[in-house]
Amino acid sequence: MASAPQVPAGLAGLPIVGERLADAWNHTMLAEGGIRAVLEPYAAALRQAFVGVAGALAESVLQIILSLGRLCKRYSHSSSMPMWTMAR
Repeated sequence: MASAPQVPAGLAGLPIVGERLADAWNHTMLAEGGIRAVLEPYAAALRQAFVGVAGALAESVLQIILSLGRLCKRYSHSSSMPMWTMAR
């Protein structure tokens, strides 16, 4: 590809990982179909990871809501209600 951008000098000059990053850059730029062709083998794994993270986040939010509900129910009919929660 004549119009593909060259590897940035700062990227190739990084110690330890610069050469591998430059090779990955060149592989990506020369791939037929561009970046989509390079990332296609990882699409299923990325999708599965995203769904897993979203599910864990939803479960955490649900647990917080349920915990707050139990806390409110516990203190709503109790004489041990903290003083800062009572209306003035």
